[in-house]
Amino acid sequence: MTTETSPGSAGVSTPAPVPQRLVLVLPSTGEFDSRTYRIATAAIARGHSVTVLARWKAGLPEREMDPAGYEIIRIRADPGEALPGRDVARRFVRIADRESSDDGLVDDAGDDDETSSAEAADVTVPSVAEAGAERPEPATAPPAAPGGVLLRPIRRLAGRMIRQWSILLTIRSQSRRAREVAPLADLIHGMAYMGIPVAHAIADQVRGGDTRVFGLMIESHLVAGRQDYKPGMPATYGQSITDACISFEDTVPVLDDLADAVRTRRDKR
Repeated sequence: MTTETSPGSAGVSTPAPVPQRLVLVLPSTGEFDSRTYRIATAAIARGHSVTVLARWKAGLPEREMDPAGYEIIRIRADPGEALPGRDVARRFVRIADRESSDDGLVDDAGDDDETSSAEAADVTVPSVAEAGAERPEPATAPPAAPGGVLLRPIRRLAGRMIRQWSILLTIRSQSRRAREVAPLADLIHGMAYMGIPVAHAIADQVRGGDTRVFGLMIESHLVAGRQDYKPGMPATYGQSITDACISFEDTVPVLDDLADAVRTRRDKR
């Protein structure tokens, strides 16, 4: 058996680490992820192989070798494909875009364009008093279409739902496509929000009787995500100031699923 001597152990030898295959799943492109770099380089230094599954962005290669010695595979995630159908997804996205326009996000820009065009043409519009004409009666808004009052809150609710679910849909899409290119691994580590679908996938693996999985590490906090610490500024209570975490509400169903998977595996023995 190959052994290595620990520093300062006065010749005491310990078994050398068995080379393993590590896959890191990121919810980002992996361009500036120092934590991933630290984990990957530390694992490589001990003789392990590391592959990073990240998210693709325009201008970045789909595959590249980092100078530190690990491969980065970027996945083209499409949240639309995670819905029941692409046509349905596009319809909801159009509703959300139209709602943004109705809320005035586009109208202001249109007014600016008209103003700039008038200024460019150097056109002076005389006032009604200067023209000697009577002030016109204010225009009456056209009556709302039947059902419009009812459809408007529905459109708004649909738009909010799409925006809130966009992260989870993107993760689901990335998870599906990652299975097509992910190499075999002894350990899969899902960063931040990727930990949710990865944990459920591992639960299914355990539930099926796989005995190789014996533990998971999930970064959890009261509030999802992370925040920057700014001295003198109020911080969000219960939200991480280091690594991004999943929320307590998301943690509970994950733990319930894992516990059920373990019980099922025990019953099969």
